[in-house]
Amino acid sequence: MARLIEELGIEDSSAASPYLQRFERGQRRHAYFETSSADFLATALERDVILLGEYHPLPTALDTAGWLIGRRSDARPWCLGLEAIHARDQFHLDAFLRRQIDEEELCRRIHFSEEWGYCRRGLKTLLRKARDGRVEVLGLDIAPRGGAESLELRDEVMAERLVGRLERADRPRLVAVLGEAHLADEHLPSQILSRSPKTLLLRLLHDRPAERARSGWYCESGRDLFVRDMVTAGVRERSLCGVYREWARQERRHDGSDPTTALREMIDALAHSLDMDPRRYRVGEALRLADRYPMAICDKDPEAVERLLRLAGLGERRIRAVSRRCGRGRIHFVDEARLVIMPDDRLETLSVAASEVLTRSLRGCAPVPEREAGRPPLAGMVHAGVTSGLAFRLRDPWPPYQDRLPMLPALGHALVHAFGPHARRDERREMIRRWRICSTRERRDSVRCISAWIGAALARAWSAGTLESKQVAQAAKWRLDGPRQAARCFARLIAWTQ
Repeated sequence: MARLIEELGIEDSSAASPYLQRFERGQRRHAYFETSSADFLATALERDVILLGEYHPLPTALDTAGWLIGRRSDARPWCLGLEAIHARDQFHLDAFLRRQIDEEELCRRIHFSEEWGYCRRGLKTLLRKARDGRVEVLGLDIAPRGGAESLELRDEVMAERLVGRLERADRPRLVAVLGEAHLADEHLPSQILSRSPKTLLLRLLHDRPAERARSGWYCESGRDLFVRDMVTAGVRERSLCGVYREWARQERRHDGSDPTTALREMIDALAHSLDMDPRRYRVGEALRLADRYPMAICDKDPEAVERLLRLAGLGERRIRAVSRRCGRGRIHFVDEARLVIMPDDRLETLSVAASEVLTRSLRGCAPVPEREAGRPPLAGMVHAGVTSGLAFRLRDPWPPYQDRLPMLPALGHALVHAFGPHARRDERREMIRRWRICSTRERRDSVRCISAWIGAALARAWSAGTLESKQVAQAAKWRLDGPRQAARCFARLIAWTQ
């Protein structure tokens, strides 16, 4: 394992995280005795929420979930929750359950290999069983996944989703498949019970490390925690090495950036330039801002655009109206399909689309309460001011004064580096090679790009308390008619914040 990590250049500091250490300490306190699958099933049928903790490289927990679905015997409906799928991809998951797309198309649309990469075969088998058994399936996770430092926040989000579904009128029995560390007493179980104290929980771990491998079922004395199969550390390590090697092969095969992935990364970069973590902000009826990120597609393939619109349930008349607007070099937002249609995937186009997504989303946006977020909301943040700051508009095409904007190369450099740390290495190389922020052919996009960054800088200064409300009101009236006006606005903003 150490040689492979060094060879592939993998950086994994999660083993030292307090989150994972709490889980391992808790496991050392438990003593298990042998039991049977029938005993576990009888116990599971008495509980409201069954948490299946998996060692991600091994498919045992996915097999258990399919086994449970096949043996449900009561009239109570069941619901399956999956950490492997983001909540923002529920649209595609529902399309699969309606048999509008197959497993391969689902994995492609949710970017399964890039976003998750574990146990594709086991997940596909489980999803087929759920669809054939008419079991509802929920995506539980929130993007970006990041490292171990985001696990506590993800516990909060998953608990909200599970309890929210449990408290509906039909009160389904929930089976959730997620990483084993989430099952520690202080983690997801605590978050669920704090929101719904009367919920009956059952936890089942899989493939726990032991000195010698022992298949079968085990239970601790309180009968709230079971284990299926114990394996040696070598088995776990070899399975993880296999996953790392597959990731390396996929990276070598990768042939460019996907517009949806690129747009979502760009929205993250712009949001963080406002000192906003999209996972910690609610937007309208959506749970979090990060779950409102749209899909993106280039209008060079009209058939693919029409297929996505039809999948979203749009009528033929609406589809024809959207299709007529494509191919004109403009960005179109189809809100009811959560889709952005772009003329291309250059950096300028993506930045304009991302700033517009944030402009639309920030209306009515509110921080998650301090109790849930673990930190205070932004001091002095007025979202109307943020929206105005981002909502710059270009009035007319302007003459080629590109050289009058010396800040554009610097902003392009900053934008690439803001996006870069969140992207895969090959995506960064492709981005730097293909995208030019100082394009002489699309000057309008360059000005709109700088307008997004002026808006971001304005909102950040407002949230930091370095701007007065009258200055924000004045900036909200700015209109960028060309590079000279953009330069004057940028200089004025610098003068205000110095």
